[in-house]
Amino acid sequence: MMKIHVVRAEELWQQAGAYYVRIQAMARQYHITLREEFDEHDTPKAKYIVLLDDEFPVATCRLYELSGETFSSVMLGRVVVLPEYRKKGLGGMAVTAFSTPSKIRFLPFFPLPMSSPISVPKTETVTEPTKTIPRVVRPP
Repeated sequence: MMKIHVVRAEELWQQAGAYYVRIQAMARQYHITLREEFDEHDTPKAKYIVLLDDEFPVATCRLYELSGETFSSVMLGRVVVLPEYRKKGLGGMAVTAFSTPSKIRFLPFFPLPMSSPISVPKTETVTEPTKTIPRVVRPP
C-alpha cells in the first residue's frame, strides 16, 4: 500500500531525495550523464518537491525563477517519477504541490509568482481494496 507524503525539499537531505529520483529514473535508465541531468538551474535558489512513499523518495519536480523577464516568471520542470511508480498520477501530484498549500506536509507554502495564470489539473484519490492511488483527473 502506497503512503505518499509531499515535501518541499528545503533541507539538504530532502534535496538528496530529489537528486536520487532523478539519477535513478533518468540518468541510469536513459543513460543521461550527470552533467546533462544537473544543469545551471540546479542552484540553491531552485525549489524542489519530493514525493515519499512512506520515507522513500519516488517522484520529484523542480521550479526556478526565470531571470531577465519583464514579469516575474518561473519554470517548472524535471518532473521525474521512478519507473515502478509511473502511471499513478504522482507526476501531476508533484506539479500541483507547488500551487496547493493544503497538499504540503511539514513545510510552509510559498506563493508562485506567475506572468500569466495557469490551469492546474484537479486531483482525486482512488481507493482500491489494497492500495490508495492519487491521480490527476483530466477534463473530458
